[in-house]
Amino acid sequence: MPRFVFPQIIPEFLVFRQSLVKLQLICILVGQYNVLMLDEPTNYLDVDALDALADYLQNYPGTVIFVSHDEPFRQAVATRVLQFETHQLVDPDKVVKAPQPVEADLAVLQFKYDQLMADPTSSTAAIQALRQQIDRLKA
Repeated sequence: MPRFVFPQIIPEFLVFRQSLVKLQLICILVGQYNVLMLDEPTNYLDVDALDALADYLQNYPGTVIFVSHDEPFRQAVATRVLQFETHQLVDPDKVVKAPQPVEADLAVLQFKYDQLMADPTSSTAAIQALRQQIDRLKA
């Protein structure tokens, strides 16, 4: 292939690829499906096509499951985000976070303080020392 033809082929191929992706998306979107599964649907789309796809998916009456690294698109379209973390699918909104060490220590000290306060035989010095520890952790 002569060298001077190569630069002309690349832009034409990219335009063809964009058009092909748009056509494939249109065929999928106008189908009678109640679930759509899309893998990187924003690849090869221009800004107008991206906006149109986002608008369409926001109003889609069925379920849409998609994978995308396009953060603005995800924020515009997704109502729930799941992530893979250490080979497990996780819903970040429903992950129970371990209490921070200070919070855990505070809860234990508060429990001990309540026990000492309920015990008539506990010394005032022990109660005061525990109260000071609790106050230091809260500060």
